[in-house]
Amino acid sequence: MEARRHNIRFDTQLYLPNKIPLKDVTFASLVGNLLDNAIEACKKIPENATIKFEIRPWKQMMYLFCSNSSDGAYLRGSQGSLLSTKKEKHHGIGIRRIREIVEQAGGTCQFQAEKDHFSVSIMIPLEDGT
Repeated sequence: MEARRHNIRFDTQLYLPNKIPLKDVTFASLVGNLLDNAIEACKKIPENATIKFEIRPWKQMMYLFCSNSSDGAYLRGSQGSLLSTKKEKHHGIGIRRIREIVEQAGGTCQFQAEKDHFSVSIMIPLEDGT
């Protein structure tokens, strides 16, 4: 709804595994943070903003991918880590929360900050391997 309200193109492919390897509230937090961050970045783009979101099983893993248009303005910490560009107090913990959830689930995540897009690739092991 938020993407539609801001004329952001939203492409999605969802092929959920038989069993999500996270508790419902944790899975909702992960997906929510990915999409909130993507929408926030797309709002800064004057036109043709796009979000691509995918979930699918892959080699005993649950693969999540989120890519969004970007204005290319990123803040980085002293060790090259991405920092929040949000000015509001109590905001800007999305990337940190995403990393935390993925690490607690025994998975990996990779962030790519490019000139005109930002993407997150996540792999979380499936509990039963299917």
